[in-house]
Amino acid sequence: ADGHYHLGMCALKGVGTPQSATKAAEHFAAGARLGGIQAKLALAFCKERGEGCAQDLPAALALYRELERQQVAGAAPRVAQLQAVVEPAEREYTSRTRPVSKPSQPLPRYQPG
Repeated sequence: ADGHYHLGMCALKGVGTPQSATKAAEHFAAGARLGGIQAKLALAFCKERGEGCAQDLPAALALYRELERQQVAGAAPRVAQLQAVVEPAEREYTSRTRPVSKPSQPLPRYQPG
């Protein structure tokens, strides 16, 4: 897992290999699958920024939450910031796509005071 993280950092910076954010994200993903904490943190960053892979804020938030549960430094602030962006957007989407139900009784008419 650590090896994939370090290979990803080399690819990201172009150290000993051509610079490639895509290759870096692939190595970070491989390291994350093996349970590497640094690789998960780097992959979450890539998914958050869309660097080397498609931007995927919900996936980044899920990774940061997992890291927060493991008490990884720096994960909690990212969770708070991404929650503010991702969760309101999800609530807005579901409220726009949910069918509107009609009230079972007619609404009372407004009577000016």
